[in-house]
Amino acid sequence: MTERGVSSGDRDFGSLRFSSRRNRYAEGTPEDNANSRFVIGLVVFVAVALLYPWYSYWVQTQLLARDFQRAAGELGAQLRDETQAMTDRMQRDQVQQRAAVNRRRVTDV
Repeated sequence: MTERGVSSGDRDFGSLRFSSRRNRYAEGTPEDNANSRFVIGLVVFVAVALLYPWYSYWVQTQLLARDFQRAAGELGAQLRDETQAMTDRMQRDQVQQRAAVNRRRVTDV
């Protein structure tokens, strides 16, 4: 408190005059006010909500196709390996059979 019981804060703000505010919408152009931003946000939200299922379906089909291609490639590689192993076994068996036939001929003589 200062002289005569008036604080310094009261002295500083004592000369202020407050004018009444009018009730009105936010100033600005129609493209810039809150209503247009709300409508733009609503349109974007609805567009995303409508388009997301199709986008999700497309992504899932692409991932599924990629997984099938990888699985088919791995299966093909396994089949090639097994076929080669079977061919090698057949050739070894044929060589052993020829050797056995030749031994029998030699022992029969």
